[in-house]
Amino acid sequence: MGRTTPTYRDLVKEKKREWSDYRAALRQKERNAFDRVFEMAIETAHAGTNQAPLYPMESIYLSILLKMELRIQELEEKINEKDDSVRYKR
Repeated sequence: MGRTTPTYRDLVKEKKREWSDYRAALRQKERNAFDRVFEMAIETAHAGTNQAPLYPMESIYLSILLKMELRIQELEEKINEKDDSVRYKR
């Protein structure tokens, strides 16, 4: 990856550009979410680079799903902590 082959980050940015018409049709709040989703894919560039997928969107989707799953886990942990603290106050 690099000079002759686009980096994973470059592939993600290119895919985001390919979806620019779709993004343009979204409402502002949805555009912000759209941008965040592609940021999630870039946040896992280390894994995407290691995979060097034939079809980059597969790796991008998996990266996005992974980041979303981690966020869900964080939120569930926070909810459980609040539930525990409420139980102990009673």
